[in-house]
Amino acid sequence: KNLDYSKLKSKYGILLDTRFSNCLYNVLPGKQVFTAKIEGKSSHAGTEPEKGISAIEIASSAITKMKLGRIDAETSANVGIIQGGNAVNVVTPEVFVSGEVRSRNATKLKKQMDSMKKALEQAVKSASKEIDGKLVKPKLDFKITDVIASVNIPAGDPFLKRILSAAKSQNIPLALTPHKAPSDASIYFAHGIKIPNLGTGQRNQHTTNEYLDLKDFFQAAEIVLATILMPCAEQKTV
Repeated sequence: KNLDYSKLKSKYGILLDTRFSNCLYNVLPGKQVFTAKIEGKSSHAGTEPEKGISAIEIASSAITKMKLGRIDAETSANVGIIQGGNAVNVVTPEVFVSGEVRSRNATKLKKQMDSMKKALEQAVKSASKEIDGKLVKPKLDFKITDVIASVNIPAGDPFLKRILSAAKSQNIPLALTPHKAPSDASIYFAHGIKIPNLGTGQRNQHTTNEYLDLKDFFQAAEIVLATILMPCAEQKTV
């Protein structure tokens, strides 16, 4: 993200990431991450619960209204972090919620994020109530903190064809495939660099049981090398 892209002359490349070694990912989803701070009102949960507005209750109400998980073939959504509260006898005045939306379709991504924001806004609004003769309104601070653009390199792109031809020259089966997860390819793509994602044989990623399939790993290296050398081979036949 902080790279000086003026120093890069090439407009194409290969990103080495993810598990499936026989897949060349030319379509990857974009991603947006949100953080929401919900402010309610504290009170003693035992003696004066009616004088409090629980931020936990507001967050819970909002989340139950959200459509999460697999939204459709291109889109997924998740609430992954909830933080708040410091005592069981206090109506919690503040909660932080964070989640994400991923989609290969920018319109669907925005629609899903908007719906999650709306669920939070409505839950906050509905929690307003009168306390000691005054209307107390909880507050919401909603921010989109991280944005990754989607990647879509057309199947007919000459560079994709070069990679597929390189794999074929090494008798390695390789197919264009849409991916469910974003990657660093999105960052390069946003700077005008076509950089499909080639699998490298990772297994059980992001767990304590992660390992690397060396056969797949070296196979990816063979594809990359053949792709680099292919222009030279083409020139010799001219």
